Amino acid sequence: MKAVSTIEIDGKVYLEIPSDFKVPAGATFEPKQVNNGIFYEAVDQKPSYDFTSEILEEVIEAGFTGDDVIKEFNRRKEQLRKILGD
Repeated sequence: MKAVSTIEIDGKVYLEIPSDFKVPAGATFEPKQVNNGIFYEAVDQKPSYDFTSEILEEVIEAGFTGDDVIKEFNRRKEQLRKILGD
């Protein structure tokens, strides 16, 4: 594995993670300073699920049309967000 460099953007320093590591965007890590550098430990997170398609299918199957589709979709999406605690 080749060495990686840091870059600075808006006063924050970022470290490249090789794509071979298969780390998804948005993953959370806890940095720890060790004798010879920095160790990043993955933080367990609730899995993120996208129910957009399922919600939209249910709204359409329920007979909503036009602007009501959008209103009902957003209502159900918010309701699910509250249930999941996001």
